Amino acid sequence: MASASNANSASNANSDAAKNFRMLYYEHLGLRNADQEDQIKTLEQLLKEEPIDKNKLMAFTQRFSLPAMMRPLVWKLLLDILPLHKESMTFFLKHRRGQYNDLKQALITMRMISDEAPDYKQSKVIVSMFLLENGMLSVLHKNVLKKDGHKVFVLESLSEAVCEIISDECDAFWISKKLFVQQENFFDLFVQLPKYVKYYLQLEDQRLFEHLCEIQLFKVLPYNKWFQTYFAYIFKRSLEYLGRIWDKLISGSCNILVFVCVAILLSFSIRLKELKSSEAALRLISNLSEDIGYAIIDKTMELYEQYQTSLAMEQGYP
Repeated sequence: MASASNANSASNANSDAAKNFRMLYYEHLGLRNADQEDQIKTLEQLLKEEPIDKNKLMAFTQRFSLPAMMRPLVWKLLLDILPLHKESMTFFLKHRRGQYNDLKQALITMRMISDEAPDYKQSKVIVSMFLLENGMLSVLHKNVLKKDGHKVFVLESLSEAVCEIISDECDAFWISKKLFVQQENFFDLFVQLPKYVKYYLQLEDQRLFEHLCEIQLFKVLPYNKWFQTYFAYIFKRSLEYLGRIWDKLISGSCNILVFVCVAILLSFSIRLKELKSSEAALRLISNLSEDIGYAIIDKTMELYEQYQTSLAMEQGYP
């Protein structure tokens, strides 16, 4: 009992230290604790700076969820789709939209989509535009996709989610493209994340962790598909809620993916403990309803707030 009490005390001390460290960092950037209305005012002030300070914008997005109406602009700034100097934004917007319109017109000329009956699925159009731009579209139509099929799957999954979150088709194209291309920055980190999934699940629910080890679920979890699609792969019924998760990814932290995994497993804890095979367990957690998806995202944000600093310290980041 004494050792357990000492362990809890040490854990609480570490948690407090991590929280204080994080608060000092945010205060250094001028981002003190605030309610939602104050958060919006703070974000508006950041967007009025000339030039916009990308580090402050990233720090704000790491700490707070973005208001839906301001999310497209912030994402475009963080993904380098728009410049940080406001005087250049109009030129860049015109240039980006011109490129988008040229690609769309090319698809119309190729009779892949119809301008007269635009009943096409926008996420598929985004994939076609990307492949056309990169000289790969003919490969797609010949069904020679053994080499690039996984890339197409990832891009289409990302695009489906972006189209649920972002209403403007041109913005959806550029954001999808940037998310896909810049994902290469995370590949080395993706390999490290599964060990942290197990570590934080063990902290949250020791019995569940031990049971999942017994049925060997961790050996069959599709980490690559989950991480590379940023979970759009299994949140198909609740894609519009992923914006809160992707705020953190776009602002530079793929660590939140750890806590999505942990939140999924915790959300099915009772039922998972009753299952005797990894196959049955995988089927259960791969079928997320809209309500469960929303609850998982809420739990993810809770875990991220609690553990984000300790995970960064585990990885050796300041």
